[in-house]
Formats: sequence, C-alpha cells, structure tokens
Amino acid sequence: MILSKHIDVNGRNKLKKLINILFQQLLGLLSFFYGLIIELRNRAYDKRKLKIVCFPVKVISIGNLSVGGTGKTPMAAFIINALLKKGYKVAYLSRGYKRKTRGFQLFTHGKTKVESIGDEAYQIAMQFPHICVAVCEKRVEGVRRILACSPVDYIVLDDAFQHRQIGRNLDIVMIDATCSPLLDSLLPKGRLREPIKSLKRAQVVCINKCMNWEQGKYLKAALRTKGYLLDNTLVFLCYYRIKDTLNSLSPILNSLSVSEALRYEAFVISALANNIAFSQFLENNGIRVVHTMFYEDHHFYTILDIQKIIVIYKKLKALKKEIIILTTEKDATKLRPFFIQNSDFQDLPIFVVGIELAFYENLNVFEQVLDL
Repeated sequence: MILSKHIDVNGRNKLKKLINILFQQLLGLLSFFYGLIIELRNRAYDKRKLKIVCFPVKVISIGNLSVGGTGKTPMAAFIINALLKKGYKVAYLSRGYKRKTRGFQLFTHGKTKVESIGDEAYQIAMQFPHICVAVCEKRVEGVRRILACSPVDYIVLDDAFQHRQIGRNLDIVMIDATCSPLLDSLLPKGRLREPIKSLKRAQVVCINKCMNWEQGKYLKAALRTKGYLLDNTLVFLCYYRIKDTLNSLSPILNSLSVSEALRYEAFVISALANNIAFSQFLENNGIRVVHTMFYEDHHFYTILDIQKIIVIYKKLKALKKEIIILTTEKDATKLRPFFIQNSDFQDLPIFVVGIELAFYENLNVFEQVLDL
C-alpha cells in the first residue's frame, strides 16, 4: 500500500513537471511571435512606413522596456522640476493607466478626481499645480489638445517609449537594476515589452534603483559589452531617496521628519508594481516594518479597505506602543479623500513617504541633455 502511494506521488510529480515544461515551451513560442510582431512594427517606423507626427514643441519621452515600475513617474517629476527651474513652460501627458474614464482628460484643480486621470497623473498634478497635466490613450490627439489649451515649451510624455507615432526630441529609457533585462524574456514568458536591442533607439538610459554605484556600473558595462547600447548613448545611474518630510493624510495630525519616523515601527500600505521592493527600501533606510498590506498596482481603495486598515492598526497598536502607518505618494492620491470626507478616520496616523530620484554622478550632464 505504501509503495503504491509512493508510485502515485512520483507519477503526479512527473506529470506536473511535464505540464510545466510544455507550458514554458508554449510561452516561449508565444514570445517568439510577439517579438516578431514588435520587430516588424519597429522596422515600419524606422523606414517611415508608419507615420510619425511631429509638433512645434520639444517632446521628452520617458519609458521602459519592461512592464511594471522602473521609476518613470519619479523621473518625469525630476525632469519637470528641472525644466521649471530653467523658466520653461511644461506640460505632462500620460495614458492614465487604470483610470475610469476614456479619451482626453485635462486636470482641473478642485474638479478633477483621481479616478478620472489615474493615480500617476494625479500625483504629478498635485506636485506641480501650475503646469498642464493631461491624459489620453492617443498621444497625438493628447498633444494637439494640450497645445490648443495653452502654449508650452516642453511636453513630458510618461510611459511612451513604445508609442512611436508621436515624434520626440529625446527618448529616455528607465531600467530597474533589481530586475535586469539581461535575465528577462519577452512577453508573455517574461516582462519585456520589446527586445533589449531596442535600447539603441534611446539617447539616454537611466539605470534606476541601484543599491550602490558598483551594481549600476556592472549592469551598464554588461549592456555595452553585449552591444545593446550605441557608442553615444548616455547612461546614468540613479537611486531613490526619501524626502525630508513625511506628510500626514489626516488634516489634524502634524507631519513627521524622517528622523522622527525612525523612532516608530511601521505598518506599510501600498499598491505598486513591486510592493516588496518599497517595503525593503524603507527598511534599508532604517524604518522598522512590522506589518504590510499590499494590493495590485493602481488599486483604487474602498471604504472596506480603510476599515480593514483600521482593524489591523488597532491590533498592532495593542502590541506595539509606537506604531505609524506609511504609504506612498501614489497611494496617497487615492487614500486622501477618505480622510477629508470622514472625521472618524482623522486620528489614524498614516503618513506619506515621498521619494525623489537622485544621481550617483553626472547630474549636471543630465540636466544639460534636457536643455534641447
């Protein structure tokens, strides 16, 4: 009887392995055809068989090779801030991923809700209240509508490396150093939207989320050695750092400095492409994370979510005397309305961890590149 069960277990394990091998082969086949389609599309644009529309305005595209978070929106914020400091008029345009509207939507202060334009565009609008922020699936239409609204010197396109229909003066590609494209595959087997050799279209490549300078330098050298970059492609090594002040979502609670936050233990809430990376980032910066609540990227919070957060916080509070809740700027755009509209939530100590992009070296060179 025991021998029979052992044989059955071995048989099931072999069947599972066989199914997994066949599944991986299927994904590989699908990735091959996906790559073929992408190759034909890119060739059509390179040979101008597909139309590229150019505008009398400087366009900077920020994109990536892979799905998921590589730091496109923080880079957009960095670029917008740099251009504003130089006195330029800037507009921001994105697709507005996971928003609950369609077509062109222009942000209007006091009227536009986060659901209308998506969390990333809303975050930019809150950070830069005096620039034009819009979303549109059709980027060409989006640029036309923006230019019809107000004159601008620059348009920053978020997540637009694959949207080749619109002409751009500068292509910037973000790479996540913790998820090297050299170890990845094309969709659907992997996370790559197009082959690594497409990096040759970019004038600038930013290797982001580098744990240290050596990690970024190694990936940079590997990309050059394997011939995925042109000789004149500029490569910059970037990382995130926490902004000095953690603002409270509650209108009745004061903000915290980073040094003050270090005295507490943290309950972390996020809905990102890589939630674990955010939690690890906090711990690497000295914040003690004792509990997490993760949602899928771009999740829109509900009252039930808030109630669940409160229940967990109270349980943690009973065990830990010093506990705060931390979330991201992106999540704050969707959480804040609950605290404004409901006074019952206003004593909940939930703080926003603002992050900003920083460069290990050659920041002045990068800023010069932006001055097209």
